[in-house]
Amino acid sequence: MPHILISGSDISRANYENALQAVGASYDSFYLPKAAEDFASPSFLPAYDGLLLAGGGDVNPELFGQQNTASGTPDTERDRIELDLIHSFMDAGKPILGICRGFQIVNVALGGTLHQDVGEAGHLIHTPERGETPPADKVHLTRAAEFSFLGQLYGSVFSVNSAHHQSVDRLAEPLLAIQWAMEDGCVEGAFHPSYPYIGVQWHPERMCLEKARTDTVDGLAVFQYFLSLFSTL
Repeated sequence: MPHILISGSDISRANYENALQAVGASYDSFYLPKAAEDFASPSFLPAYDGLLLAGGGDVNPELFGQQNTASGTPDTERDRIELDLIHSFMDAGKPILGICRGFQIVNVALGGTLHQDVGEAGHLIHTPERGETPPADKVHLTRAAEFSFLGQLYGSVFSVNSAHHQSVDRLAEPLLAIQWAMEDGCVEGAFHPSYPYIGVQWHPERMCLEKARTDTVDGLAVFQYFLSLFSTL
């Protein structure tokens, strides 16, 4: 049974934990302000087989060489810790799953950039309406490369949910895009061809189990595929 470290926001932690538990993984959840020093040295790494980077707020634009012109208030401590986690797990060759913000910060960690605001980038279908309480995920069609794990799981065209303020601009050179929004071309999924990393811009943890939707695919398959990466190591 793989033992996964989850890094994210305490607000939605149960969704990620439930999905991992459903596919047979154990986990520890790391959410600020939990003591960051617990994960600040390589000594913690042997306890975990993989890393799940969860959703959350905007990544600091300074990390990809830009001034903050349209991003939210950055959580610099979370950015710092997650960048350290990404490099530590990659150096150890351990699988990583990036979801929404997690997808974005892996791209930044590997040298890519982000659009600071999906609206300014022309990606208008990805964020809940302003003032909507509670904010509801948007749903839209995507296309996936047939060779990809997403194409194999769901086919070449399928619907996903969406709730993000930033989006991928320049994809980091090691990564390959495998999924795009049909309407505006926003990158929705990617993988690393020589390292066990998969990432999605959407929220599969809100598309499965008790949160399964009739207007999207079942997100649990993403977590099942993530666990399959451990058998290939």
